[in-house]
Amino acid sequence: MLTSRRSLTALVAICGALVLNAFVLSPFWILAPAEKFTDTASVPAFPWSQGISWLLLTLLIPVIPALVRASRRAIPAWVIPVVQVALAMQAATHFVQGFVMAWLLPLAPEVLDLTTDGGALQIAMFAIWVFFLVTNVAFAVVLWRAGHSKVAAILMAVGAVVTPVFGPFGAGLLALGLTLIALGALRSRTEVASSQPEPVTV
Repeated sequence: MLTSRRSLTALVAICGALVLNAFVLSPFWILAPAEKFTDTASVPAFPWSQGISWLLLTLLIPVIPALVRASRRAIPAWVIPVVQVALAMQAATHFVQGFVMAWLLPLAPEVLDLTTDGGALQIAMFAIWVFFLVTNVAFAVVLWRAGHSKVAAILMAVGAVVTPVFGPFGAGLLALGLTLIALGALRSRTEVASSQPEPVTV
C-alpha cells in the first residue's frame, strides 16, 4: 500500500497529466472541422485523448483517499467512495469513446450519428456525466470546508459545471484545481515532517 506522501505525489502526477491531455492533445479533435460526430471520432487525436483519460482516471481511483488524510478537518466517510464511483463511471465513458466507438466507427457509423447530439451512445452516457458533475461540485465544496485551497476548489467546481459545454477544457480546469489541492496537501505534509524533532540516539 502506498504511503500518504507517495499517494499525494501520484495524485499530482496523474492530475497534471490530465491537465496536459485536456489542454494539449484534446484541442486537435475539439477544433477540427466536423459536421457529424463521426467526423470528430475519426480524428486520430480523439481515441488517443479518450484512452489516455480512461487510463489516468482509473489510476486516480486508488490514490484519491490520500486527500482525506491530508485534510485539516474531517471529510465525511461517504464522500470518497462516492467520488471513486464517479471516477470509475467517468472512466468507463472514456473507455467507450476511446475504444468502443473506434471499433464501431467503420462498422456502424450510423449508431454514432443517430442524433444531432452525438449519437445513441452519447445520450446513454449523459446520466454519468451529470452524476460526475454533481459529485465533483460537492467534492470541491467538501475539500474547501476541510481546509484546502478555496481557489483550487472553485476551479474544480467551475470545471465540473462547464464540462458538458466545453468538454475536455472543463475537465482540464477540474484536474487543475485537484492538482493544486494535492500540491498544497503535499507541501503541508512536507512542512510538518520537517518540523518534527529528529529522534535522539544514545
